[in-house]
Amino acid sequence: VILDNAVTNATRHGCQTNPEVKLTARVSEQSHNADAAMIDSPVESEIPVEVRFTITNRADSSSPAVKRWSTQQPNEPQQSKSPNSPVLSDGLGLSHIWMVANRAEMVAELSQNGDKVHFELYFQTTALPPETSLLPQRAGIVSLSPRWEVLGLDDSGIARKSLVMNLEKALPDANVQMYGKDAAEVEEFERAALERADVIILDQNIDVDGQELYGSTILTKLRKRGYRGFACVRSGNSAQADKELSLKSGAQWHVGKEVPIPEMIRQLRREYDAFMLNQENESRLGARSIPSSLAAADDNPLARVCRFDGTSSCSGEAVRP
Repeated sequence: VILDNAVTNATRHGCQTNPEVKLTARVSEQSHNADAAMIDSPVESEIPVEVRFTITNRADSSSPAVKRWSTQQPNEPQQSKSPNSPVLSDGLGLSHIWMVANRAEMVAELSQNGDKVHFELYFQTTALPPETSLLPQRAGIVSLSPRWEVLGLDDSGIARKSLVMNLEKALPDANVQMYGKDAAEVEEFERAALERADVIILDQNIDVDGQELYGSTILTKLRKRGYRGFACVRSGNSAQADKELSLKSGAQWHVGKEVPIPEMIRQLRREYDAFMLNQENESRLGARSIPSSLAAADDNPLARVCRFDGTSSCSGEAVRP
């Protein structure tokens, strides 16, 4: 989430002709001092390290210089705009960075020196020695279904790559594809979702080719055109109103981007299981045990969706958009 927002900010708010965005990562071994001893390491051979990500970009000369900003200060993100700034430039990215970094005990800093903008993210953790293998730990990974077709829509290249990597690791036999690089890919996603998708994951705020699109709007269109699979809306906002919008649009689940992707996939398994159980129960009941009013509603794929309140799964309630 942090690097996704930082790279997006550097690209959108940097030099409009050539932002020269560069990302570097450095891992440095730390001495076994008092600070390192504070790190809870379950493996005796683990080495305390500092991980530091640095993102640099050329500044937009038409915008005011970036003021120094840090997650160690109160959450007051900058919102300075140039006439060329995208409509979505509302400081939300820095708010997400501040929230996630503080929750994960990381530090993020933003500053400008001349025509270069610098963003740094760093934290203390532990690393295994190079000769240590993690392969035995992967034996417990089980695919829910080798026939899963999982499709995603996101305008962030980093998010697309991260989702593919984590989904393929957790569901090695599933077919995972991501879309959202441009408007043509959005249309391709819609066609593919209707043709073969079992699960679709949509970013709520999508900015492609200068267009502002919303995952909830795209999902509503897909439901009207006959998509009956599982749908999840992934958003940087998780207020109750945002969740309700996702559910009314036909999603079974709304998940915030502050949830780490591996944890999101764990929750996705639970939500999908509940969705399938709900489908099986409805099939067993049959039309004879369903009142005519609900039977008619069931013809509309938006009529029955699973509510998500962060703790419970599908309730099977009838919901109208």
